[in-house]
Amino acid sequence: MDEQVDKSIDTLNEQQQFLFEASIKLVRFLRINPRKQTDPFFSGLARMIDEEQYICRSYDLVNFNQQLIRKLKQLQREYEQQFIRTVQNEENQILPHVYKLITSVNEILMIKTQIDAIKKYQEGILKLHENKIEQNEAYV
Repeated sequence: MDEQVDKSIDTLNEQQQFLFEASIKLVRFLRINPRKQTDPFFSGLARMIDEEQYICRSYDLVNFNQQLIRKLKQLQREYEQQFIRTVQNEENQILPHVYKLITSVNEILMIKTQIDAIKKYQEGILKLHENKIEQNEAYV
C-alpha cells in the first residue's frame, strides 16, 4: 500500500513539474511578459502571496502561513528563472512543439477529466439554447 501511495505521489510531482514547465513555455509562446498582469500564473502567485501576507498581519496563527509564503515566493523565483531559460530556447516558439506540448498536457488524466467535464457542460448549454430556438421558431 505504501508503495502505491509513494508511486502516486511521485506521479503527481512529475505532473506538477511538467505543468509548471509547460505553462512557462505556453506563456512564452503567447509572448506574455511574466511580470505583468497578462500572465495568469504569475499574477495568481502574486495574489496568493499578498493574501497570505495579509493573513499573517491580521492573525496570530502565522507559522503555517509564513511557510506557505516562503514556498510561494520560491515558486515565483523559479518561475521567473525558468521563463528566462525558456526565452533563450527559441525552439519552444515553433508551432509543432507548442502543439505537441498542448497534446501532452491534455493526456494527463486529471486534465483530461476536467476538459471532458467542461465539454459536457458546454454541450448541455448548447443543447439548451438549441431547444429554446426550436421553441421560439415553433411559436412564430
